[in-house]
Amino acid sequence: MANRQFHRMQALQKEVKKLQVKVTTDGSADVVSSVGTGIASVAHAANAYTVTLEDKYNDIIGVSVIGGVTATWHVDSADVQSAKTVVVESSAAQASTEIYIELTLKNTSVVK
Repeated sequence: MANRQFHRMQALQKEVKKLQVKVTTDGSADVVSSVGTGIASVAHAANAYTVTLEDKYNDIIGVSVIGGVTATWHVDSADVQSAKTVVVESSAAQASTEIYIELTLKNTSVVK
């Protein structure tokens, strides 16, 4: 699992971690840059953004996406234990130049 120095966060579950990434696009949804600690890269293909993590985690708890045209977002796939990827997909093509993605992850297999 992620072997990093994390700062404290209040949560009822153990070892909850939040990672955020700001994705800048060229206006046609192609990724120009991505900035976020713990994020290795962000790639775009067919209304979907693949976020590759620097570390492995036990589970994904949630995803929030802000930005883009009026669209709904959903998690298309997530493999945070081995491939270290989360794919979020939009219901519409993105014309926005900034998209913010927040991942809530679990860094332990302990239930409580």
